[in-house]
Amino acid sequence: MADQDDTQDKGADARQTSEPLARAIGARYLQYALSTIMHRALPDARDGLKPVHRRILYAMRELRLASNGGFRKSAKISGDVMGNYHPHGDAAIYDAMARLAQDFVIRYPLVDGQGNFGNIDGDNPAASRYTEARMTAVAEALMQGLDENAVDFRPNYDGTLEEPEVLPAAVPNLLANGSSGIAVGMATNIPPHNLDELIAACLHLIKTPDTPDETLLDFVKGPDFPTGGVIVEPRESMVETYRHGARCVSPAVALGNRGPGPWHMADRDHGNSLPGAEIQVDRAAGGTDPDQEGADPRRCPRRIRR
Repeated sequence: MADQDDTQDKGADARQTSEPLARAIGARYLQYALSTIMHRALPDARDGLKPVHRRILYAMRELRLASNGGFRKSAKISGDVMGNYHPHGDAAIYDAMARLAQDFVIRYPLVDGQGNFGNIDGDNPAASRYTEARMTAVAEALMQGLDENAVDFRPNYDGTLEEPEVLPAAVPNLLANGSSGIAVGMATNIPPHNLDELIAACLHLIKTPDTPDETLLDFVKGPDFPTGGVIVEPRESMVETYRHGARCVSPAVALGNRGPGPWHMADRDHGNSLPGAEIQVDRAAGGTDPDQEGADPRRCPRRIRR
């Protein structure tokens, strides 16, 4: 009996390890941080997509939801994404898919939605059992080359299927649609750009690889937001913004509603009315002039960080 107890104690000691608390916490937090950065919160620079968006588009491709074909229920799409590739909540998957269909948020939508997918006033999309969706031509361009094994595939979360590590991306989606995300220790907020300007800049770079940043601004004038608007920014500041990638595009405007009629953007420096609505500003929340006394800073337009 005593020998048996000694054997059990030795086995328990063999399973136990000892390491400093600081090292243990650091190693585990680093594991979590890398998972958040690489597999959740930030887009891949190659196709401009986060994992959930990539899996949504790939699942729609597997369902043969071409841009010139029929629609399928959003509940079916989100269910396939959750069951085959993305083992998270179906509500989060549907919200991510609905965002890809909102032309007031995405400069070049990747999902063609049929039904109520929300609006710029802040109304939520209808339940997934009511709406339908299919891919857009831009989404199909992102996946051109999958049949030719242009990218590597990896097993899905349970090893029963395979999914692409990244999409071939015949479209410069990261700059065309932009992206935003907050990870651990880092974040990104890239505004969208005009696709024609981006392609022209790419063609010029192919011909002249050592083109300076100032010359590229002759092709890409600046961000191109889906809601329109005017950026009040000198060229020198824009050059610095694109060169360093860590400055703010400051339109020097505030979103406001001066009584009946369309919403407009007011130039605070000169009092001029500018058309459009600033990106990601909820009009129903009451966009206000941040210089106004008592204004809620949470309701003021966000500065667009590049």
